[in-house]
Amino acid sequence: MQPLPQQHPSATALTSLLNDYSAAFLALDANMIAKLYRLPCAIVDADGTQVFQDYNSLHAKFAANCVQLQQLGVSLVQFQIVAINTLSDTQACMHVAWRVFLAEANIDFRTLYICHQQKQQWQIFSANVYPGAFTAI
Repeated sequence: MQPLPQQHPSATALTSLLNDYSAAFLALDANMIAKLYRLPCAIVDADGTQVFQDYNSLHAKFAANCVQLQQLGVSLVQFQIVAINTLSDTQACMHVAWRVFLAEANIDFRTLYICHQQKQQWQIFSANVYPGAFTAI
């Protein structure tokens, strides 16, 4: 993880959320990944645009992603927070650069996250994956 471009009031908590997220993906733990999302939630990625109303469908999506990552030989996941913007006291927007190390190659991409804080815990409300380099803007 790289230093944040600017100190955001919730930067430490949001970084912790991403640390948990990357650890869950590296562990191929669909249950842990799904628990980091609040429901309902939306995800736009290589699987298309999906809205999840219940935990079981969200878990199934990440279970399939974990199988694919295992087949590709995932060995490391790194992230760099490019920007954090406050939307409200309990909502934030993050642009995050990702690098996923696989057996044959690395995959670099970026994700726009909308995160909500509920009961003193940050969770992902929406994730929109888009092309982008791992380096900072």
